[in-house]
Amino acid sequence: ELTNLEEPTTESSEKESDIEKTTSSGGVNIFYGRPNMGELLDYNVRNASANNIAIISCGPPALTDEVRNIVSSNVTSWDKSIDYFDELEVW
Repeated sequence: ELTNLEEPTTESSEKESDIEKTTSSGGVNIFYGRPNMGELLDYNVRNASANNIAIISCGPPALTDEVRNIVSSNVTSWDKSIDYFDELEVW
């Protein structure tokens, strides 16, 4: 499971009123705001059925740094084998 659209979260510094949720007729949920990457990664790693997990990030430096820090901080507390891959995009 790559993302969890059932349990969306955003950074706690944002006000609840600043977060908008739209559901299209196709059943796809769209959430505006910055996701809480720590909660998303932790939830999906802990609830994954596989024991070997690859976490892949691709994006701007701030995103890859955040994901790398989250993975390195949690890799020993997750009861899974974790491989982290990043692709840094600099524009």
